[in-house]
Amino acid sequence: MKKRFPDEQFISILREAEARVSASEFCSKHAISDATFYTCRRSFSGMKMPEVKRLKLPEEENGRLRKLLAEAMLSKEGIQVALDQKREAVEFMCDAGSMTSLNQHFLHGLSLKPQLV
Repeated sequence: MKKRFPDEQFISILREAEARVSASEFCSKHAISDATFYTCRRSFSGMKMPEVKRLKLPEEENGRLRKLLAEAMLSKEGIQVALDQKREAVEFMCDAGSMTSLNQHFLHGLSLKPQLV
C-alpha cells in the first residue's frame, strides 16, 4: 500500500479531525478509509511535528548504517579474494620450483601458517 500523506501532513489532518463530529464525513472529505484514520489517530494522537521528525531520525540512521555495513562487507570480500589469489600465486611458484617457499612468503608478505577458514 502506498503512503499518500507524509506523517507531518497526517498530523495536521488529525488536528482538523478533532474539531469535526463525524469521522466518516471527515474520511470521505480527505479520501481516506476509516481504518487508516483510526490507525493513524492511534499512532499519532497528541504528537506534534518535531516529535514525528524525531521518530524518523532512527529510521534514517538505520538506513545509513545498513549501507555502511554492506559496503564494509563488500570491501572485506574483495580483500579476501585478492588474498586468496595471492596465495595461489605463491603456491604455483613453489610448485614450479623457481623459488623456495620461505623466499616467496617473504617476498609476498604472507605468513607461513596455514589459513583457517
